[in-house]
Amino acid sequence: MPVTSSLCIVALLLVHAFVASVAGECRAALGMEEGRIPDKAISASSTYELKSVGPQNARLRQELNGGAWCPKAQISSEVREFLEVDLGRDHLVTLTETQGRFGNGQGQEYAEAFSIEYWRSMLGRWTEYKDSSGKKILQGNSNTYLVQKQDLDLPFVASKVRFIPYSQHPRTVCMRVELYGCSWERKPVSVTEKYSGGQINHAHCSAAREDYPFSSKQTRVLLGRKENKK
Repeated sequence: MPVTSSLCIVALLLVHAFVASVAGECRAALGMEEGRIPDKAISASSTYELKSVGPQNARLRQELNGGAWCPKAQISSEVREFLEVDLGRDHLVTLTETQGRFGNGQGQEYAEAFSIEYWRSMLGRWTEYKDSSGKKILQGNSNTYLVQKQDLDLPFVASKVRFIPYSQHPRTVCMRVELYGCSWERKPVSVTEKYSGGQINHAHCSAAREDYPFSSKQTRVLLGRKENKK
C-alpha cells in the first residue's frame, strides 16, 4: 500500500476516534423546540399551506398553527420533498428526534421513515447520511404524537441538515424535528496531519474525509482498544 494511502487511513482513524470521543458529551438540543433556530433558518422544498403547515411550524413538541410542516405532494419512493434546517455554522450532529402532526388532536399525518442529507462548506455539496451498516433510511414515527429518537452511530459535521420523509407507497406526511449536538470549531484533520509530519495529501484524502466511515466500535478495534465491559 502506498505510504500516502496508509497515512490517510491512519488520519481517518484518528479523526473518527476524536469525533467518537466527544460525541457522547455532545448531545444538546440545537434549538428547534426552544426557538433558538429562527423561522428564517427553516425552509422546505414545498409546503401544502404556508401559514398553517409551513416549515416554521416544524418545531418538536410545539403546536404552532397547523402543528407541523407538511409538503405539498404526497411522499413516495418516486417523490422527494425535504425540510431544511440552517444551523448557521458547523455543528457536530449526534442525534435527531421527529414527530408527526398532532394538531391538537386533529392531525393524522406522520413520516414512518426518513433520510438525512447534510451540508458542510468544506465539501461544497449535499452528502447523504449513512449509518455504520450503510443504511440510508432511518426509523420514523408510528403515530402523530410520540417522539422518535435516532442516535446517529456515525455523527457528522454540518452547517445545514435536511430531513427527507420516505415511503414506498404514496402517503401524506407531516414532520416536527429537533437536532442534537454541539458547535464544532475543532480542526481534527489538521491535527492528524501534524502527527503525520505533513505527508498527508489533501487530494488523496479528500473523498474519504467526506464523512467518518467507521463506527465507534470498529475504530476501537482498529486502534487496538478494547471495549469496556459493564
